[in-house]
Amino acid sequence: MDEMNRRELLARAGSVGAAVGLGLAAAGSAAAASHGHEGHGAKEAKKQDERLTELVDEALDCKEAGAACVRHCISELGHGNTELAACLDSVLRMSGLVTATAQVAALDVEVSPRTRELAKLCASYCRDCRQECEKHAKHHELCKACMEACDECIEACEAVASA
Repeated sequence: MDEMNRRELLARAGSVGAAVGLGLAAAGSAAAASHGHEGHGAKEAKKQDERLTELVDEALDCKEAGAACVRHCISELGHGNTELAACLDSVLRMSGLVTATAQVAALDVEVSPRTRELAKLCASYCRDCRQECEKHAKHHELCKACMEACDECIEACEAVASA
């Protein structure tokens, strides 16, 4: 990989990382806002569907594992190891989808049709990422951890997609 491409890749990864961080802050705020406040005249909030709660948790875990994998891939690329370039690309794409999925699922109380669609798409991106990470899982512990987190997220996505 030439120096220009490496710089572009690092800049792209930094931009995605910042967007992911902002997205998680919004997801946390949305989740907090969705709960009622007793003693303030607010009605009791309806409890969120457990499948959505699980999806939010697994999507955020997947995002965290992906962030560690991204750092590892960038480090390897910086040392001239280009074999992880496709892995980095798939993790960056997956990270955007799991973040969006966590945000949307955190806002739902019951599974909505759009959330089902998003969960199905998220599972697809997680499968792509998982497939790429699997190629490196025997040699890179962080790729293995990302692959396993994708497996868990896929399971949670499928539970919501089939709701």
